[in-house]
Amino acid sequence: MGGYDQIDPGQLAKDDTLLSFLGIGGIGWATFATFVWQLPWFWTESLQAASQPGSEWWMLLAILLTSIAAAPLAAAGAVFSWRGKKVKKGWKEELFGFVFMAVPTAAIWAAMFLYCLPHTWQLLPWGGGAGWWKIFPYLGLGIMVSPSFWVFYETVRRLANPSLMSSETLNKYLNEYLEKGSSGDEVRKLQELLNKHGASLGIDSRFGGQTEAAVMKFQEADGKLFADGVAGVDTIAALREGGSSDKISVDEPTLDEVARDPEAYVLILSGHHEYPDCNGRYAYDGEENGKPKYAKSPGGSPKIFWTDWGRGAAWDIYWGGYSPEAPLDTPVPPLEGYTRDQGGNKIRVQYEPSGTVSPANATEALKKTLAGITEPASSSDDDPNLFTSILEGFEIAEDLLGPK
Repeated sequence: MGGYDQIDPGQLAKDDTLLSFLGIGGIGWATFATFVWQLPWFWTESLQAASQPGSEWWMLLAILLTSIAAAPLAAAGAVFSWRGKKVKKGWKEELFGFVFMAVPTAAIWAAMFLYCLPHTWQLLPWGGGAGWWKIFPYLGLGIMVSPSFWVFYETVRRLANPSLMSSETLNKYLNEYLEKGSSGDEVRKLQELLNKHGASLGIDSRFGGQTEAAVMKFQEADGKLFADGVAGVDTIAALREGGSSDKISVDEPTLDEVARDPEAYVLILSGHHEYPDCNGRYAYDGEENGKPKYAKSPGGSPKIFWTDWGRGAAWDIYWGGYSPEAPLDTPVPPLEGYTRDQGGNKIRVQYEPSGTVSPANATEALKKTLAGITEPASSSDDDPNLFTSILEGFEIAEDLLGPK
């Protein structure tokens, strides 16, 4: 796992693939917008303000449409600024906020005070010796655009300085920097620490969505940590020292939700002490005896399936030997209740999104997205951040487009 100012080969390959996609797509989109939306007309019309009073206001629409047309290329520029580097998620969110929202808004604000209003109030064009006095109120309006120049400066500064951390700090924190996608013994220790603080994570040594959510919950409860879902040295130190005494509550899907689209979830099993290979992640593997089956490998074992032979119907953890069973008639394997042939095991099942886009899952996600677009904005602190959603979209694209 590379530091912020070090080139990570895997990250570099993903970023280069994403840059190619955004570059080619961005050029196509910009070309489409230029000719179909007739962007040159808006700019040409707005520059006729001296001879056609009122046409200056077309410039605001021209800037807005141009910003939309250039959005994919702007995104490519943002990705290029951290190309191959492991950078903070919070910094990425800030950068996307500036690139997609702050810069277009600042450009419209500057155009209004430097071009549109001066023409409307006849402060422009200056022309002739008699109009020399117009420069003073014009300069007064120029003061109004100082926030725009600050936005432009901050955007350039962020593009030029993606790490925002010194090499000394990176060397100090490098070994304890864990994020979504990390795996190994350090992740296992992190999951154990989180469980001591009230989380209910399956110990699988993989930093997935549930672990990220638990880290973020702890950071929010602590109040002094930046809640980005990344376990850096400060977060890990707070976990080890006690940190927040609040319980970490991570929303988990209900069994009915999993049953509606079992392919969209991964089953995580823990607590099988007699045969530890049964612990870990299981993927949806079709149906058996009329109910969803989960297996570690397609068509193989270990697997968890519904069986109605022997001593009665139950969910069986099959691996080739005796194993706990849950005699509960649930639509998918239950979270607890594996009491038959329990032995020294204490089975715990957990579900988390698999990332598999099944038709049902895609339809539901589209419905939620459209609902979020059409509903009025809420002031709740719990609302998803727009730029977080954009960022997650690019992260998904990197995973899909990157080398396997």
